[in-house]
Amino acid sequence: QNVTIVGDNFGNKTHSNLLQVTIGGRPCSDVVVVNHNNLTCTLPPGYKNSTVSLTARNQDVFKKAGYSYGGPIIVNVQPLPLVPSSPVTIYGYNFGPEGSPLEIFIGGVLADNISVFNDSLAFCIAPANTPLNTVVAVDGSQFSIVVPPPQIAVPEHKKKNIAAIVAPAVIIPIVVIALCAV
Repeated sequence: QNVTIVGDNFGNKTHSNLLQVTIGGRPCSDVVVVNHNNLTCTLPPGYKNSTVSLTARNQDVFKKAGYSYGGPIIVNVQPLPLVPSSPVTIYGYNFGPEGSPLEIFIGGVLADNISVFNDSLAFCIAPANTPLNTVVAVDGSQFSIVVPPPQIAVPEHKKKNIAAIVAPAVIIPIVVIALCAV
């Protein structure tokens, strides 16, 4: 994702290699001076609110708090269905760089051993009482898991026989009388 920084005295395109932009302490890539008042760069992975810094020839020129990345978005969760007390992989974006402090809730319970691998991949351990149908939430972004009931695929030509198998059973009581000699 690209960002445009608006200001004054950026110079021209030939000055692009003299400027360094960091957001949240991580460098932007592909810094390009568009004109005297605009420069663009490619954002590093980020998380929540960050400070933007502009450095020219190793001197801080600009520092401003308040750049806000969009919140985390969950795209997929594996494995499905979730298994209680087992590893869970969460795919998405805006998780931040490795080590970002995400909170992951599964079924309303904070997951264990949460770790962010990169901006689009996080891991955790599902809580012990994780239900089959549940919601996974990463800092407010929710992903609902609904496990459909099992389906049995039966070929058409065998469906007549299944009715006999599924029919209610008849229970016949068996009485055993034991005679004992005294």
